Amino acid sequence: MATLLGFPYPIISTSGGYFAPVRGVNAIKADLLQLLMTNPGERVMTPDFGCALRKLCFEPLDNILTEQARDIIIAALTKWEPRIAVEAINVNPDYDTSSLYINILFRDPMNIESIEQLQLELPTGGGAI
Repeated sequence: MATLLGFPYPIISTSGGYFAPVRGVNAIKADLLQLLMTNPGERVMTPDFGCALRKLCFEPLDNILTEQARDIIIAALTKWEPRIAVEAINVNPDYDTSSLYINILFRDPMNIESIEQLQLELPTGGGAI
């Protein structure tokens, strides 16, 4: 099986240039971040690509928001990321920082024996009304 190749996200200047390729599990993590941080409608030729996760940023932080975020992530990964086997999606609220902490555990298709992890912090609108 060929090595997975992709581009880093976010795009930053490195010694290899702005589009220095990343390989393997790092390519998958970059693609996952692109999926999770792209709102549907942002891609011109693929308007339904993305995940409505950023729309939750101004909502009050509560259990409903936590479940909404988890459901949105599951739907996006199911539709757009067939390469990985998701082991767990944990979305935990932190009321002190008014953020959701997202932890996605998945298996890399090139190394199914190890579980990889992607972590993301989503700031929210604060405490429940």
